[in-house]
Amino acid sequence: MKLFSFFAALLFCTAAFADNWTPIANFPGTPRAEAFKFVIGVKAYVGPDGWHHDFWEYDRTTNTWTQKADFPGANRSGGIAFSIDGKGYAGLGQNAFLFYNDIWEYDPAADSWTQKNNFPGSSRSLAASFVANDKAYVTAGRDSTLSNLLNDLWEYTANTDTWVPKASLPSNPRLYPVALSINDAGYVGGGVGFGYYSDFWKYEPLDNQWFQVADIPDTPRSDAAYFTLCSKGYVGTGESNNSAHLVSFWAYDPVTDVWTKKPDFPGAARDETVFFSIENEGYIGLGGADGNPLYNDVYKYTPDSCQGVGISNPVTFASRLYPNPITNTAVLTLIKPFNDAELQLTDVLGRVIRRTTFSGDKVNIDRAGLANGIYIYRVLQQNALVTEGYAAVE
Repeated sequence: MKLFSFFAALLFCTAAFADNWTPIANFPGTPRAEAFKFVIGVKAYVGPDGWHHDFWEYDRTTNTWTQKADFPGANRSGGIAFSIDGKGYAGLGQNAFLFYNDIWEYDPAADSWTQKNNFPGSSRSLAASFVANDKAYVTAGRDSTLSNLLNDLWEYTANTDTWVPKASLPSNPRLYPVALSINDAGYVGGGVGFGYYSDFWKYEPLDNQWFQVADIPDTPRSDAAYFTLCSKGYVGTGESNNSAHLVSFWAYDPVTDVWTKKPDFPGAARDETVFFSIENEGYIGLGGADGNPLYNDVYKYTPDSCQGVGISNPVTFASRLYPNPITNTAVLTLIKPFNDAELQLTDVLGRVIRRTTFSGDKVNIDRAGLANGIYIYRVLQQNALVTEGYAAVE
């Protein structure tokens, strides 16, 4: 009975804090909007806006903010930022009518900044970026003509400091889009251009192609907050097509291509926020709303989707499973060939249902003998994880 009571209490505590928002320490710098942000390890970094150079580190283990070396570039808002291999990158943006194409690398160990090669596309602001398979992608925004909106896509490789153009977003050019990274694919949508948009697109880096997926639900929105947790995307807050500011919050499952309503953001309705995720928690704060002072509050979101068996390790090499869901036979394509590798299919209870050995960069998954449902696929070589993801069977 005592053992049952202990596990019942543990389950209650887990459920009580899952799928919910809690406030964390307020941002100690000047309240700001359109500040850049990135995450390195278990620490988040929040940078300048159009009026401030200061740069701050948030440590989730101590719930504290620490000021770090100032950003050395010009003051700006509407820039982009991302992190790769333990370094942070920030740049682009604008200050009044000055538009920038510079990119800066932050080394947290040295607390120092280094300028990298300039972004070769149009100088721009209000663009978006995502990371897939250790490469960064930048898309959308507007250039210095102000009225010229963009939908081009550029790929950045950090270890060679090089940029390459890729297939443009096959939809309207836009500002303030959502840009998510889920299982080494990019997802871009929403935002504003000649109207407010709710369309949502998946980018596959392996074959440089875009695929339209389920629209972002609720009202079309611009300048939303977004992050990825447990192989799902989350989108909330922002400004709607009637200029109202929002608190609604949604989760996107790429396996089922379905959006689910989640608890509303508990702070004041706003856009131009700071947002990021650290491990299995998401954060939204700062920003503002037209005619109101800027905010310095920050809230932490704990999802319910990380409970139980699921993807537990970061993907090492990119993979693409197509089609997914599997109705007959699907092909899992890896970014490089592997010798004497093993494909494992695991059910939601953690039981290995199927093992297949193979060599090369492709392996088939046959639907025969598999019950309808969600499975986890893992590729291992010499017991080391190569890649993993979700497979739906129907």
